[in-house]
Amino acid sequence: MDTLQELFKKIEGNELILPDFQRDYKWTTDKQRNLLASLLLEFPIGSSLIVEGKSNQFASRKIGDLTQSDIKSEYSCEYLLDGQQRTTTLFNAFNNVYALANANISPEDEVSLAREKMADFIANKANSMKLRWFLRIPLIDSNNVCPDIFNASTLLFSNDYLDEFEPDEIVDAIECFKFDEKNNLGITKWYSPFYETVEKAKGLTNRQFDTKLVQSCSEEGLVPLYLLGESKTNGRTLKRILTEIAEKNSRALWDSLGDNIEDYRKYDIGEVLHEFNSFSDISAEGDDKDEILKEVFTVLAGQWVDNVYEHLIHKIYSDYKITSIVTTDIMRAIPIFCHINEGGMKLDDFDLLSARAAKKLEDDIKSYSLSQVVREIVKTPLTLPATLAFGATDILDAKFSFDNLDSIEDGIPTGYLKTSILAVCSLLSYGKQCDFFENQDVELTKDKAKSKALLKLSTQEIRDNIVTATTAVLRALAFLNITCGVTNAKKLHYTLMIQPIAFAFTNDNFWNDKIALDKIKLWYLTSFFSGAYLYDQSAVVIKDINNVYRWLEGATVAEINNRYSKVLKNTEFADKNILTMQGDEPPRESLKAGVLQYVLSKKPYDFIEGNVKRVTSFNIVDTTVHLSEQNKIHDHHLIPVDIRKELGVTSEVIRNNPKHILNSPLNRIFISDQANLKIGSLDPSRYFEKLGEAGSYSKQILESNLIPEKFKDINTGKCEDQDILEVMHERFDLFSDALYSEMLSLKTSVSLT
Repeated sequence: MDTLQELFKKIEGNELILPDFQRDYKWTTDKQRNLLASLLLEFPIGSSLIVEGKSNQFASRKIGDLTQSDIKSEYSCEYLLDGQQRTTTLFNAFNNVYALANANISPEDEVSLAREKMADFIANKANSMKLRWFLRIPLIDSNNVCPDIFNASTLLFSNDYLDEFEPDEIVDAIECFKFDEKNNLGITKWYSPFYETVEKAKGLTNRQFDTKLVQSCSEEGLVPLYLLGESKTNGRTLKRILTEIAEKNSRALWDSLGDNIEDYRKYDIGEVLHEFNSFSDISAEGDDKDEILKEVFTVLAGQWVDNVYEHLIHKIYSDYKITSIVTTDIMRAIPIFCHINEGGMKLDDFDLLSARAAKKLEDDIKSYSLSQVVREIVKTPLTLPATLAFGATDILDAKFSFDNLDSIEDGIPTGYLKTSILAVCSLLSYGKQCDFFENQDVELTKDKAKSKALLKLSTQEIRDNIVTATTAVLRALAFLNITCGVTNAKKLHYTLMIQPIAFAFTNDNFWNDKIALDKIKLWYLTSFFSGAYLYDQSAVVIKDINNVYRWLEGATVAEINNRYSKVLKNTEFADKNILTMQGDEPPRESLKAGVLQYVLSKKPYDFIEGNVKRVTSFNIVDTTVHLSEQNKIHDHHLIPVDIRKELGVTSEVIRNNPKHILNSPLNRIFISDQANLKIGSLDPSRYFEKLGEAGSYSKQILESNLIPEKFKDINTGKCEDQDILEVMHERFDLFSDALYSEMLSLKTSVSLT
């Protein structure tokens, strides 16, 4: 087994290389982030397959590169046959891959030549590598909310503290910033290698640049992970960043405390105050109180810096070991590789739970299969309560089928649906143990939804709760589909939001009660459009699991009103500027989906010429409601991106520019595949007048889709930016009015004041 440091040294020395038949590096940022989260907590991250050989045995390339290496000499090396995605992620995250020396940039190079060299160097890297990774550390006096993995809020950190976390709880603290060799993605930002290239070519010294980097990072509470690989030469910079962050937080901590000396003792790790019983004693000894307290917080900050630096540099970079399967026989390596990637099967929590549930109990007459139990539940249509049934069809005894479910494998839900089933099963079990359902003062905690708690459940507890948990998650998906416009499982962007709904639906009374369903929809709308799930979702979701359930029981929950007041007013997530593309950042994908889904939830009329019908997030066959079939609903630009072709701007450029106003969620709606086929990229002025039967219902169809009539005036010959912005503003107002009108109706229904 190699440590990370040893592994990276092999990569840098071309001792560990990729045979050129390996695919390119493709991992998404989410996959990279999840891997880094596991490694930072010292979780195992899987093994690699390595073949020992000679450097000229195969055409090869350096890990992360797109082109073959020009290796002329023969020497012993290792070929990475399996594990490329993991290894490349780690190498790029923890090393300054884009250092100027790697791009052969010298201090004598002119700015233009230095930029050209860096652009060529970056162009030879896989697209998924064109980013730099940072750890976000909470700054007490700022709004950078994120998981506090190093306990920066108190500056009391030890390695034992990290044992309280699981990887999915810290992913929001791991952040990346992208750049590329072109001029349209982060090229002038302080984190970009181009920024360093230009600044140094203009004469900035290494120390001056490091000082600017320290300032930029400490202002935002960011620790650059790529500096870990330079700890011998640039560890000073990393420590300076940690020190600046620690000093900011230590000052904020000090300012937050009063005049009681006892409040300071937990921060007095250097025992500076151990001789004093009160601040009066300090004065009596002739010492300066502020100087004494300054020493308390100086020692605290210094110890925090040392502990975090020790964890990152030593526990992670120097000591963490990567497991590898090594062989010298390529003929043996190939079947091993095939087995790992095709024949092998990774065990997950569901498999382990199935094994525990299958354990024979004294009263068992036949064997128990948890997998088969879940398959039967998914296969059996779900009976809808009257309110949901009439929301979809006029048939009272309507059923809901999961035949079209897009997140299923071998009859069992996959991804976050499976995770949610396990979490709800665990919470149900522990809820019964601690009398959560009998005592409103009891709260469930997030540790009871984790793997450790789940795998401590007895065989009987698993069997007693898995049916209810599975049914509840399917109920939640049906609810989101019928009432919230979520067309299928993969279309729910904030996946943890299903868990409070599912946990509530473990109670049959809530599932069948109109008031309860109205409360849940109000919670969903206020939570989504206020941006409540923007940060630290794992902490938010457990609070909501408790709050939603208690609210349905009749308790008062102030958080609902709090979120109501922030709907479409969160300047970091959703407000008028963001939705009309006038903000500093483009709308997030989750917001784009949420806007489209909300309009779809209103069951608007479809854009069909010569006909009138509604477009919905589901379809109905006989008396059964089904999830939408794939590709039956299309995301359509109201004003087509092709409208700017004649101005010399291609539609591809517009589509790839997330900040272009034509990519605003307000310029998009869901329409049927038939409507999309007919409309194509026609101007609104060419098809809006024809909607419905001979255009008779054009106005009503637009209103149902929350589209202002001014969209009718948009055509290729008359399309100024101001015209587009004006109709986007009007559509935002219609969308906002509709959303607030529905929330007001729901508030009235549930008697929320």
